[in-house]
Order: sequence, then structure tokens, then C-alpha cells
Amino acid sequence: RLARESGLYGQGVYFTDQSCKSLQYSRADWGNTGCFIIARVILGHPFDAPGPLKSLKVEPLVDPTNPCKGRCHSVIAHPGVPNGNGMQKQVHREYVLFNGAQAYPEMIVNFKISQTQ
Repeated sequence: RLARESGLYGQGVYFTDQSCKSLQYSRADWGNTGCFIIARVILGHPFDAPGPLKSLKVEPLVDPTNPCKGRCHSVIAHPGVPNGNGMQKQVHREYVLFNGAQAYPEMIVNFKISQTQ
């Protein structure tokens, strides 16, 4: 998912390794169809998000006190991290890339959510 400027962990491309979060990204609902894009993602040197990073537009610095050390290559939001919504915490693992070349789409999975009785 490509984040809007208000993306919780920055303005990047969002990935997850959990199908329930992918379902949320797809915005599919009962009786509707949706799709997942299965992709290989290179995280490189990731930054572990301590909480929301809404103002982030590029990768965070490896060391904010020394910009010469360069930037991280991605952001990881782990389950349990505060998500900025009151006392709520991050439920799913999410990966945020700021360079689309770090992702290689391999497959599109189309699906339909049906109600069982």
C-alpha cells in the first residue's frame, strides 16, 4: 500500500507478512473481490519504529547525531509498539520502504470473500 502523507510510519510503500493485515490493505469486504501482491522485499538496514513516524518522508538516519553514518533502508513496525491512537498498540508487523526498487512483485493473488453459513 502506498501511504498518504499521513501514513503512520512515514510516507512510503507498506508491506506485511501477515495475511490478515494484507486483507485490511486490500479493502475487500464480504462478497467482494480483492487482490494481494506477493513481493520480495529487501529491508537492508532497518529502523525499528518506536512509535508513529507520520512526518517521515525519507528513511531515518542511522545515527541522528551523526548524519555521515547514512540512512536506514526501511522501517519496521513491530507488534506492541504504541501506534499513537490513545493506549492502543500496533497489532501487525509492517514494513515500510521509501525506495520502490527494494520491492520485486512476484505474483498477484485474486480472491473473493464469501460468507459461510
